[in-house]
Amino acid sequence: MLIELQIADECHSQEIPDVAWFNEWFEIVLDEIGCLRESLEVSVRICGIEESRSLNRNYRSIDKPTNVLSFPAELEAEQFSYVLGDLVICWDLLIAESRDQHKALLDHASHLFIHGLLHLLGYTHEEDALASQMERVEVETLARRNVSDPYGDC
Repeated sequence: MLIELQIADECHSQEIPDVAWFNEWFEIVLDEIGCLRESLEVSVRICGIEESRSLNRNYRSIDKPTNVLSFPAELEAEQFSYVLGDLVICWDLLIAESRDQHKALLDHASHLFIHGLLHLLGYTHEEDALASQMERVEVETLARRNVSDPYGDC
């Protein structure tokens, strides 16, 4: 299991956790869903508002930044089954959201990272039943580290 962490030049904040933090959450997610841990890889990029907006516009036709984008690997499963894909987290937006929603920064970051990982692992929230399942996994995974339900105040 491996996280490759990239931080955009404009995002060098002391508040960004190190790669060990991401790897710990990755392991907890995989344990929660009962997924084998051997040799899985995810690339995580921490970016700013403009990069997030550009990616969201180019890949989702939405011209505004978003907190997390998931890009599942489109590789032949037999050859590269260990590569899950890429996550892009807009740290500036994450900071603003955590402040606006009165959430601890790393609690909110944990939720978004888990949410993105679940997308890479095939979870979706396109239908109500699937959304409920995904949210349940998110809440139960966060509870393993005493992070409160991010949907509790919605």
